[in-house]
Amino acid sequence: MRTLILASALLGFAASEAFADGDAAKGGCTSLPAVAGYPHVTVPAGFVAGLPVGVSFFGPAHSDAKLLGLAHAFEQATLFRRPPGAASAGPRA
Repeated sequence: MRTLILASALLGFAASEAFADGDAAKGGCTSLPAVAGYPHVTVPAGFVAGLPVGVSFFGPAHSDAKLLGLAHAFEQATLFRRPPGAASAGPRA
């Protein structure tokens, strides 16, 4: 099966700058496959400057199960995923 594998978005250090004025950053690669109807899945791929980055797997139409298998194998082999920590809820009124 032909599969395209790309960084999901801007690298962490670039994203921190891009999001400084809000969350309207450009440069992601997941919109086109979604609009075209091609399956894609994103998994953790480590951290850059303390910020998480992901890798996206894209496949041809109707390759969802195989694509999920590839993404799962990548995630199990790399062990980049970290369980989320307790998020601060912020001040309560």
